[in-house]
Parts: sequence; structure tokens; C-alpha cells
Amino acid sequence: MPVDPIIPSEGLAVLHLFFHLRRDALEGAGGAARDFAARIDAFDQRDGCQVLTFSVVGQKADFGLMALGPD
Repeated sequence: MPVDPIIPSEGLAVLHLFFHLRRDALEGAGGAARDFAARIDAFDQRDGCQVLTFSVVGQKADFGLMALGPD
């Protein structure tokens, strides 16, 4: 059953995602990193969408993404 998109009447929808890297699993993960970067770039190229990346200082996460868009 398709779900109708939620479109705000004013402003943009915002999603914050936080990531913690498992350093023991990083060996040979170059292909996965390229795929992840390509997916972020594809979202950023969509009409009206933007992705901001940022580093997180502390022990809860290593980096984060803030995705903005109309839906």
C-alpha cells in the first residue's frame, strides 16, 4: 500500500543521522565507503534536497548527516 508523502506547508523536513564506525570492520571496506558516498551524493542531487555532513566530537558517534528536503 503506497504511502502519501508528507510535505510541510512551510520550511523543510530535517533528518539527523549519526554514525559510529566499527574500526575492526574497516579493513577492505573501500567499496562500501564508495557506495555510501554515492548514495549521499545521489540524494543531494535530488531537486530541493540537501545533505550536510559533520564530524561529532565525543564518544557517541564519529560523524553525522543532516538531510533536508521537502518530503
